[in-house]
Amino acid sequence: MMGMLLRNGYLSMGLLFTKILVLMSLMSFPSWGLTMDDLVKRGGLYYEKFTDVPFTGELTKGTHIGFMENGKPEGFWVKYFDDGTLHYKGHFKNGVTEGCWTEYHKNGQLMAKGRYIARKKDGLWKAFNSDGSVDVWLGGRFKNGERATRASKFTIDDTGKVDCYK
Repeated sequence: MMGMLLRNGYLSMGLLFTKILVLMSLMSFPSWGLTMDDLVKRGGLYYEKFTDVPFTGELTKGTHIGFMENGKPEGFWVKYFDDGTLHYKGHFKNGVTEGCWTEYHKNGQLMAKGRYIARKKDGLWKAFNSDGSVDVWLGGRFKNGERATRASKFTIDDTGKVDCYK
C-alpha cells in the first residue's frame, strides 16, 4: 500500500485525500446534520440511536428542524410534511408547546395561528379551512386551554390580532 501512496518518493495527495474521505464517510459525525430518524423516543425523551443519554443538539435536516435539550424540543422549531411543504412553526419550552404557533394545511394554506402557554391554547386563535375560508369551529378565544368564545366572521375580521403577532 505504501508503494501506491508514494510517487517519486512523495505521497500522492489526491489518493490520500480520497482514502481519508472514504474513511470519514464510514463514520458518523453529528456535525453533518441529524434528523428525527437518527433519534428514538423512550419514556417521553429523545435519544440518539444506540445511546442511553438524552439527546442534546440540533436537528438540521429532514422534516424536523430545531434544537433538543436533554431529550426535549427547545426553542424555535419548524416541521415539514414529507413532500417538503411547511407543516408548522412554533416554540417549545422544556418539551411542550409555548409561545407563538402557526400551522399549515398540506396544500400550504394557513390552518391555525395563535399562542400556547404551557401546551394550552391561550388568547385569540385564528383557524382556516384548506380552501382559506374561516373555520368557525376550531378558531376562537381560549383561556388556559379552554374555549372562551367560538370564532365568528366578526372576530376573525376584527382589528384585534393574535396577541403574539402584533
